This record gives sequence, structure tokens and C-alpha cells, in this order.
Amino acid sequence: MTQKTIILNSAVAQQSLFVISFTEANKGIWADTNHLRMDVGGRGRRKTFRDAYVWDLYRMAELIGEEVYDGNGYWQIKKDDPNWHPAWVEGFTITTGSSVYENLPTPFGVSPFTRPLATGYVQKANLKFSPLIPAPIIKTDEDGNIIVERQAAETEPGELVFYKAIVYPGYPIMISASTPSNEYYFGPSFVESVRISCSGTGQLSPVNISIDIVGGRSIISEKMISVSPEVIDIEPQLVTIQSDDSDPEESPIASDEEATEDYRHYRVASTMDALVDFKLYNSADEMIEAMDTVISTEALNAEQRLVTADISLNQNWEFAFTALNLSRTDQNGPRFASLTKRSVKGSLVFWSRSNDFEIPNTSALTLYFGSIWFFPMPNVEFQPVKVEGNLKSGFFYTFEFLARAAPLSIQKGFTTSALDYPISEFWLSSNDLQATPGKKEEKEEEIGDDEEA
Repeated sequence: MTQKTIILNSAVAQQSLFVISFTEANKGIWADTNHLRMDVGGRGRRKTFRDAYVWDLYRMAELIGEEVYDGNGYWQIKKDDPNWHPAWVEGFTITTGSSVYENLPTPFGVSPFTRPLATGYVQKANLKFSPLIPAPIIKTDEDGNIIVERQAAETEPGELVFYKAIVYPGYPIMISASTPSNEYYFGPSFVESVRISCSGTGQLSPVNISIDIVGGRSIISEKMISVSPEVIDIEPQLVTIQSDDSDPEESPIASDEEATEDYRHYRVASTMDALVDFKLYNSADEMIEAMDTVISTEALNAEQRLVTADISLNQNWEFAFTALNLSRTDQNGPRFASLTKRSVKGSLVFWSRSNDFEIPNTSALTLYFGSIWFFPMPNVEFQPVKVEGNLKSGFFYTFEFLARAAPLSIQKGFTTSALDYPISEFWLSSNDLQATPGKKEEKEEEIGDDEEA
């Protein structure tokens, strides 16, 4: 099977990575009765279903892609699908399958035969990146007032797909790339593990995100085309004129230079963007506004300072392979994907001049790593504290935590009554996953017609 390692500071940096959310492509996947339901009995024709994190990957291919009539059983997502988003990463490794053959046991010392293993047709990938924060655009109005316009990064839609695949259990995605040596990439895929971290120990660390992805092979992507960063109009820098009177005032005025075209200016999110609070917030903006006063007040007399923050997610996936019909082959990968276990944990390191530092044993916890990376958790348990340091350099307090499911997330699950309710450890609405038919209108009549709760 093919394994590709792409390091984006080499010649292949001209290539692009892309990601697509299957929810954006067709929200109807959440309503289809072949997914997320397990029959737990019932009398007669009435069936009792319960919510479960189970996907029929072959069925999903039919709901998302277009059939490829080449006899290989694949469905395809076109390169011009508007739901593809570019993702700027430091590098990625992808393996489209492994160990698909093994020696056939025989009485001979040297085995003359091999046999195929369908279980090897599982795609795995790893990618690493740091969130991008664009520089604000500064303008002046007719009265000379400075206007600061906050901008969204052109990579934000792609980062948002990865973000949702973390906070929503079982969120299906797919990645592809324009590398000429690899014609096809496969899906659906799911986040298997992720770690988001930043550290201020000895340096101002960027926010580092590492994601491991695992998935099936029922869908292929069309060969992608590399894209370049956006070019925008860059306004000239403001200049200031100072009057000569006894009480000088500076008045910003626009330069005589004309605007020029250039790539959008970015910086990566770093430790200075990270925020931590033992409270629950509904949005990143609400948290930033609430903590701005705290940060300004403590700047003159810092008793505690955040040094390191990280959060990690692990999801265990089991894949089931079934007997094939004439339209499918072993190379189409597993039929079913089941999420069997999920955990969210992390750690916080604070520096303090005091040898007395306390936090609640159980509380809410909200982490923010800049840009869209916002994690509000209502139920968190803290492990016993670890203390390092001395009276000369100060003390480092390490708090490890474990998150539990948010209130009502288990009861509501993926049902239609889950509107405005969380479905995981994070206090985030599930509105984005509401089971309504997406753009695949021709499949609408097949969705949810014969389910009886």
C-alpha cells in the first residue's frame, strides 16, 4: 500500500492539502436510518432503536459522492465540489492501507502461497499545523479616525472542519492533496487522536496541533489542483503629523502612497493567545471580553501565570468487514465504522511566586488557543497537583484534568430533540448536525422513511 510523507519546507511545498466535511456536503447523513441506529428489539414490525456511533461507510459513499463506473465499486467526490477547503499544514503522512497480504500456513518450511487480508484496507494519516491569525486591516475614515477591521484567515473554513471533527463524536471528514505521485485519497475518515498544546517555558511557543486520522476506502477524491494563498489589497501605513504648539497632538492621516497587492499577513497562534478559566463560557468572544480585565489587572502584579496548556482527545474506532456483492471489492475497505470509546484529558501548568495555589477538585473549565480553537467543558475532574520549584525561581503547579460528558449529552444524543444541546464533553450546540437533507435532494426520499421509534 502507498505511504506518502509530505514535508512542506521542501520542493513539494507547492502542493496543497484539502479537507471536506461530509456534514457540509449533505446533512442528510445524520438522518439516514442506516447510520447511528442499533436495533435493540421490539415486537412485531415495531423496532426499538437507540443512538449509537456507527456509520455504514458504503451507504455514506452513496449519499456524498458520485458513482465511478469502472468496476471497482468506488464513489467519488469531484475536485470542484465547493465543500473542499484548503488546509495549510507543516506536513502530513498518509498510508492508504497496510499488511493486506500474509503468508498462507502450509506444512512447508518456506511458504509458497499468500492470501489477501481485507482488514488491511484502512487508511491512516497524520498532519500537524498551527492556527493562523491574520493581521488586522487598519484604515482611516474621512475624519481621520483609525478603523481596525478584524479579518478571518483564508484557512479558517478548513481548520473549522478539523475543529468540528474533534468536538463532535464520529464526525466524518475526508482529506485529499494535489501531490502528483498519489492519484487517489480515500474516505470517509474520522479523528482517532489529537493533541493541542502550547508552552511558555523558555520560549513563546506556537500553538501546535497534531491530528491522527483513520478511516475507510469507499470514497475516492478526484485528483486535486494546487491552490495559492490569497492576494489582497494592502493599505499603506498611516503616518502622523505633530503640531508645533505647546500642547502637541498627533493626528493620523493617510499616506500619499497607493494600496498595493500582497499576500495576506499572518502570524501563528501562540502562548500569548491562550486563555484558561475555571468557568463556562458560551463563546470565545465572551471569554476574551471577560478575561481582558483580569489580564490587565494582573499585569502589574502577577501572582499566577499560565505557562503550559494542552488538551488531548482519543477515539477508539472498530471497523467491520462484511461479505461483498458484485459491486464491491476488498479494496473498498470496511463496511462499518464504530466509535467504541472516547476520552478527553489534558494538563495545565501555572507559575506562581506563592507556595499556596488551589483550584477546585471538580468544576467547569474553558480553554482557548486562539482563532476558532475554543473548548468549554462543564464537567472536569482534576487530579492531585504536582509541584516543582523553589523559593528563588518560583513554583510550577501542574494540574492534570479529565473531562466528562456535558449535561444531557447522553440523553439527547443525535436525536432531533438535541437542538441546542451538547453531544459530547464540550458545551457546544449540536445545531450544525441537525438531521436535515442536504444538497443531495435526489436521495431525500430514501432518508428516514421506514424508521419506527
